[in-house]
Amino acid sequence: MKQHLLTALLCSLVHFSAVASAADKKPGQVRGRAPEQVVELTEAGKKLEAEYAGMLSALKAEIEQQLPQIDDSKKAACLEALQAEKAALDNAAAKAKAPFH
Repeated sequence: MKQHLLTALLCSLVHFSAVASAADKKPGQVRGRAPEQVVELTEAGKKLEAEYAGMLSALKAEIEQQLPQIDDSKKAACLEALQAEKAALDNAAAKAKAPFH
């Protein structure tokens, strides 16, 4: 019981020190780096951004089209088998932790 209390106090201390550390940082700063600067794109930059966005969308559509279709029944069977395996591992771990009688 005493060990659980000490563990809870330690976790609380770590949590609150992390929150206090994060509160000291200015918005936009990441790990002590200078904040990001927002830059307005030129017309040429906006044109390139639109062009690359179109290319990205086309590539995404092409990749999604070529991905194999997953049969829902096979997916469900696989997930069920994974859950059964996890349950068996959890059961074995619980038995290993149980005191001997």
